[in-house]
Amino acid sequence: MIYLILVGGAAYSDISSKLALQQFDLNGDGFFNGNEITSEQKTAMTNVISDTSSTLVIFTGLIFSGMISVLIFITGKIYEYIKLKKGSA
Repeated sequence: MIYLILVGGAAYSDISSKLALQQFDLNGDGFFNGNEITSEQKTAMTNVISDTSSTLVIFTGLIFSGMISVLIFITGKIYEYIKLKKGSA
């Protein structure tokens, strides 16, 4: 679940950045020219170009979600062990 949340969040961010950029394509040809290039368009283009999180989250998400899952598993086992000890005492 943690991995899906990470990847889903990155995909949502990537898609919304691209949609924001496409709002500046007034003639719908996929290219930006003339009056389509504004400071806001340049900012949106920079956001799309410099966004590496959506590409790298596939790999870093595995590592991060794996570490979180192991911590949750160990915490659960410790809690279970303590609960068993209290029940038998």
